[in-house]
Amino acid sequence: MNKLRERSWHQTTVNGIVEQIAAPYQLTPCVGESLKGQLIDHIDQANESDLAFLTRLAGQCDAIATVKSARLMFIKAGQGTTASGQPLPAITISRQDGDQHRFSVADRDAYTGVTAYWQDHKAAEKKKIEVKRKKKTKPKEERPLPPGVVVNKKENELLVGSNENVKELRHIYANQNNAMRAARAEWEKLQRGVAEFNITLAKGRPELYPEQPTTVRGYKPDIDAAPWLLTQVVHDLTNQGYTNRLQLEVKLEELPE
Repeated sequence: MNKLRERSWHQTTVNGIVEQIAAPYQLTPCVGESLKGQLIDHIDQANESDLAFLTRLAGQCDAIATVKSARLMFIKAGQGTTASGQPLPAITISRQDGDQHRFSVADRDAYTGVTAYWQDHKAAEKKKIEVKRKKKTKPKEERPLPPGVVVNKKENELLVGSNENVKELRHIYANQNNAMRAARAEWEKLQRGVAEFNITLAKGRPELYPEQPTTVRGYKPDIDAAPWLLTQVVHDLTNQGYTNRLQLEVKLEELPE
């Protein structure tokens, strides 16, 4: 899967791409239900390995691409479910299990949106598309707005800060649909990354894997109360023994528009 390849897909679904890549390696393709039917208008694999290409495609779809138990997995990130939509088994980590931990909170309002560009070949020009924070649809009583917040009721849009806080994706996409998919994926990723928790387990647990819903115990009340999702597991086997380095992020039940 590390061999560099040159090929293109046109008017193909995510499921079709994953199936085609999985076949030569005798892997069973497992694509999440919400991703299967997503149409990819056009995408090129230019001097990339299949692993690198799948990772890039997963980034555009806010998904995870990995190989587990002879299966090529392509599942939605941050859901805590299997490819078929079944919830993954939850785990609990106590403070006495670890010898190091680090907690950080990101300012989710630091970015008010995401901008992606695509090439309009007919007009021979570069165009852009924006995904911005919108006003909640649930009616609320009017209240004074804090400094730096602008509401455009006609467009049903709430912009925190200014356009300078919009994150721009550097890649220029082949068409508008690809640009929209990438912008929304990046927006969801920014929302999930509001809080991160890193833990080093003194005694490794080989049964741990990403996307498992996680409960932590013995830390500050706000940390213990948060619903966590395991996003990365590193297994270290050294002369000092077997340990784990874990990365968790807050599991959001509902992503803001």
